[in-house]
Amino acid sequence: MPSNRGRSSLSLDIGGFDAVIRYILLGGFAICVFIAVVGNLLVHLVLIRRGIPVDFFRAGTPFYLYGICGAEPARVGRLLRGLALLTNLTFIAAFALGVILFVVELADV
Repeated sequence: MPSNRGRSSLSLDIGGFDAVIRYILLGGFAICVFIAVVGNLLVHLVLIRRGIPVDFFRAGTPFYLYGICGAEPARVGRLLRGLALLTNLTFIAAFALGVILFVVELADV
């Protein structure tokens, strides 16, 4: 008979259910990171192509590109500003999923 000694009460040990939850969280985390990185790259490249000055080192920080898009709405357009906002929201979602994954892994130790 397996012993539950040392396992937290937060552990989801229902016949592999915990593994499914982990894979769903991990997949969501990976998708959010991918969308945030590719979206930031696209926004950065379009801003450079339109002649808007962008600091290369700050371009990856959250809300920097969105702030630039908000500062020059006539040259940027609504679509690019919306994409910049989407990258920020997916960054926040990736951060939240990362924290949840961390807590789930700590609970399983």
